Amino acid sequence: MKKLLERFSAAWKAFKNPKLLEQIDELTEVCLRKTFFEKAKILIEEAKRNRHKISIVFLDVNGLKIINDKQGHKKGDEILRNLAYTLKKNLRPYDLMCRWGGDEFVVLLFNTDFDQAEKIMKRTFEIFPKFSFGIAEWNEKENLEDLIQKADEMMYHSKRKLKREN
Repeated sequence: MKKLLERFSAAWKAFKNPKLLEQIDELTEVCLRKTFFEKAKILIEEAKRNRHKISIVFLDVNGLKIINDKQGHKKGDEILRNLAYTLKKNLRPYDLMCRWGGDEFVVLLFNTDFDQAEKIMKRTFEIFPKFSFGIAEWNEKENLEDLIQKADEMMYHSKRKLKREN
């Protein structure tokens, strides 16, 4: 019943504010890429002014295609929702998360260096061990797109390492 009320409340907000539908991924209830970029650029400007650290985490659900093929997309969607929920529970209100596409998410951890970001992701992984991640710590010379690409490359590096170990 509680879940139904939450969904009704979200639908009512979207009905009253159609612009909200353009900002939120319906399945995972996290922001979409466009909204992420808009908000992330504001946070980066804040970090520049106040010398805060920022880390970007790129996440990818492990084996989602196989799960979709063998158990159906309903199961795959459930996994995506559960990961988004777990991430939200382990992030702070001022951190920013988006569904990048398919089975990928990007998280901006504000005022967080690489080591702190790694601790947050490892804590999340203990609860939900079905994803790979890569972390990149921002420096003032990098733009957001380059930072996300670096985190994505680190995520693929960890996926390759995981495959070699198995």
